[in-house]
Amino acid sequence: AQPDQILVLAFNKSAAAELHDRLQQRLAGFDGAPQIRATTFSAFGLDVIAKATSRIPTLLPGLDRDDGRQFIADI
Repeated sequence: AQPDQILVLAFNKSAAAELHDRLQQRLAGFDGAPQIRATTFSAFGLDVIAKATSRIPTLLPGLDRDDGRQFIADI
C-alpha cells in the first residue's frame, strides 16, 4: 500500500496526534518521510460527508454549547 492509501483511526484527538507523531518518527528515515493520515473516527466521518455532499455538516442547534450535555439532558 502507498502511504496516501493508509488511514489510522483513533477514538480521540490526543490519541490521533500521538499516532501521527509516532508514525512520523518511525518513518523519518524513508524517502520523503511518507505522510500517513491519523485522525479520529468522527473527523473521518465528517470528511466523508463533506466530500460526498460538497458541504461541511453542522451540529444540531444546542449541541455546540457545553459539549451538548445539557441539551441532551433536556431532551
